[in-house]
Amino acid sequence: LPSFFNTSAGYDMKTTLLLTLGVGVAVFYMLLNTSAKLGGVIREVEFLQAGFGLIFAVVFAIILLSFLKTFIFLQKIFANKILTFLGLISYSFYIWHRNILDSLKDMDASLTVKFAVTLGITILISAATYYFIERPFYKKRST
Repeated sequence: LPSFFNTSAGYDMKTTLLLTLGVGVAVFYMLLNTSAKLGGVIREVEFLQAGFGLIFAVVFAIILLSFLKTFIFLQKIFANKILTFLGLISYSFYIWHRNILDSLKDMDASLTVKFAVTLGITILISAATYYFIERPFYKKRST
């Protein structure tokens, strides 16, 4: 294997077990959603939809965290300044994106231009919200 896959500890039993469980649940979830019969049943029952979505999200997070701990190249990717910035503004992005989408829905432009404008405005407003609202509260709370 290339050197960026290797760590001094290698895979331990816990990581292997989590990865196996995670991949198994993810594959099971994808099969259920793509199967016409079973997927239809899941989509009709709201509780099952929320439950499988939650399981999928948790399993994906476990897999990602396991990979981050194990694979050095993923640590370097997620340490990237742009991704770190996007991580910092992600909550504000989540809060603002729907409002901005609704505000610009009647914009007369191609889909690509709408996407670029919406993304740009959402990032700008999210960054402003993070730096001028969220961050001061974090500083007050830590003192």
